[in-house]
Amino acid sequence: TISGTPGFVINGLTPSTLYNVRVKSDCGDGESSFITISFRTPCLTTIVTGDNPFSEDFNTLTAGIPECWDNSEGTTSYYDYKWNYYSAGEFGAGLRFDSYYNPNGYTNKLKTPVLDLTALSTPIVGFSYKNPNGGDFSVLLSTDGGYTDTIVIATGLTSTSTWTDVEYNLPNLTDASYVVIVFQGTSNWGNGDAYIYLDNVFV
Repeated sequence: TISGTPGFVINGLTPSTLYNVRVKSDCGDGESSFITISFRTPCLTTIVTGDNPFSEDFNTLTAGIPECWDNSEGTTSYYDYKWNYYSAGEFGAGLRFDSYYNPNGYTNKLKTPVLDLTALSTPIVGFSYKNPNGGDFSVLLSTDGGYTDTIVIATGLTSTSTWTDVEYNLPNLTDASYVVIVFQGTSNWGNGDAYIYLDNVFV
C-alpha cells in the first residue's frame, strides 16, 4: 500500500527486462479496478577493453534488432522501414534501412548499447556496409548515452554496391564512459536496390 508518497522503489530487478506492475487505488469506501503499468529496465553499460572488444554480427537475429540496441528515433514511422533484420548480411544475418519505400529525406537512427571506452587509448569503430542506390549513410557519436549525437565520424557513405569493411578512429573524448555509436540512414526514395545495409559492428 502506498499512501502520501510519489512513488515506490522496487529493488532487485534484472537489467533489460520487461516488467508488468498491477496497481489499484484504495478509495476509502472501496477499491478501484487494477490497471497494469509496463516498463523495461535499462541495459547495463558495456565496458570495452582491448581484451574485451564490443562486437555484433547480428547472426543470432531472426527479426528486429539486437536487445539493448535502439531504432526509435528519426522521421521514419513505419517499423519495417527502419533499421531492421535482414537475412542476407555479409556473413549470415545483418540489418538494413529501407530507402526505397521510405519517403524522400526520412531518417532513422540505429544506436548501439551504451559503451564505456575509458580503458581504450585509441578506440576504433569498424563495420561492414553497402549502399547501392540508397540515400546518405552517416555514422555519429554520442557521449551522453545517446541523447545527443553531434560528433560526425563519417558521412556520405553512398554508391557502394558490394560489402565494404571500414574502420574509423574515434576522437579524443573528455569522458568516454557513456558512448553510443549512431548509424543514421536517410532515404532518397531511390529505385532498385535502394537499401542501406549494415553488418559486423565492432569497437
